[in-house]
Amino acid sequence: MPHSEVGLFPDSPLTVAPATLLPEPGPLTLLEDNPGAPVSSPVPLVLELPALQSSHDGTVGYPDAANLDLIGLSPIALASEPDGLITGDDELLVIPGSPEDTVTLKFKWIEREAAYDNEVGFFLVEGSGAVDGVVPGAADYAFAALTDPSQKVIFASGETAGASQTFTLQGGDLLAFYLIQDASTDTWLANNSDNTLKKRPQAFFSFNAANPDAFDHLITQVSEDGMVQLAWEDLTGGGDLDFNDVVFRYEYVDT
Repeated sequence: MPHSEVGLFPDSPLTVAPATLLPEPGPLTLLEDNPGAPVSSPVPLVLELPALQSSHDGTVGYPDAANLDLIGLSPIALASEPDGLITGDDELLVIPGSPEDTVTLKFKWIEREAAYDNEVGFFLVEGSGAVDGVVPGAADYAFAALTDPSQKVIFASGETAGASQTFTLQGGDLLAFYLIQDASTDTWLANNSDNTLKKRPQAFFSFNAANPDAFDHLITQVSEDGMVQLAWEDLTGGGDLDFNDVVFRYEYVDT
């Protein structure tokens, strides 16, 4: 059966092979084996879904998550919060709207239980997490990410809980996050731009494959008041595993 193309949104094709026809263009929710792990498409995506199945209520499911190949967006997208945060082994924030939309994003530092004065920031990535074609896990990924023009400091080394920062972005931007351990990006560039475990400081990323210790340093939490927040563990190899060294939230602000 030839590939069929049906839009998630106008002008954004969904490629299926082989599969039943999908609903008309519009928001689409994908479900893996585990019904508790929904995938919502916050922006136009192009997906390759082998052995796709469509149910009577319009929900599209696939029987084997390992068969899911997200073109332009890697299989990290196995769970998504309503505000665009894609979670899993990696974290990626998808700014809502179209590229013509200007979106104001505010970050707020909620909690700090750390001896290190870390820098936290973000940079823009392609769907696979790549920066100018350099993918997470490549030897020069850290350098490519932290020298990219899109790299921005959210919280500077020396700041603490209570700090906030606001940025203007475009709809559809994909944000990945980084932490510089007890230092700034400038210090990292001067002393450990190849990001090895033998030197300091080290840079950790929201993509596990990009971390020199291959540890998942950033996780998603839901606070007691129901807010989604991102929590960093700043020690190499996971350290005390408390994930309270830098805990921050974000929100979209009307301007």
